[in-house]
Amino acid sequence: MSASATLDTTPDQITVSVVEDHPLFRAALASALTGAGWVRLGVPAGSVEEFAAHRRPPGDVVVLDLGLPGARGAAAVLAIVELGHRVLVMSAQAERTDVLAAIAAGARGFLSKDADAAEFLQAVRRIAAEGPKAILAGPIAQAIVDKVAEAPRPGAMTLADLAAYKHNAGP
Repeated sequence: MSASATLDTTPDQITVSVVEDHPLFRAALASALTGAGWVRLGVPAGSVEEFAAHRRPPGDVVVLDLGLPGARGAAAVLAIVELGHRVLVMSAQAERTDVLAAIAAGARGFLSKDADAAEFLQAVRRIAAEGPKAILAGPIAQAIVDKVAEAPRPGAMTLADLAAYKHNAGP
């Protein structure tokens, strides 16, 4: 697909940027997105700082790795969310504490890097369409359910509780 083809838009297209420090994986995600036909590729960047320098208008879905140079982990999620974007984390770092911290920082979804293209594209579409609901897959969803079940008051877990959990859990 040519670069100019990714700039054509229709009312139902979704702008998606990719922040991933591994060039090959970043290119593979961009290819899957542009091949979907309903995505306009925003900014492919290797770090949060590089993405922020492009000053994208708010509202993009941003696919974000957690293990980036510079801002990383939940701090990377928070930086992108504060720019007004919806974050789908796609990371090899899928430990329970990483997932909880990313969701607490504002990520709207979390997939591990072993997700297939169909699952990835479905998550992007749902995040664009459904607003603030979190999209979690497989063991990641179970980790969230387990953590909520551990809360002293079921259903009363706050973002502050999740952030404290991440802080106290350590590496």
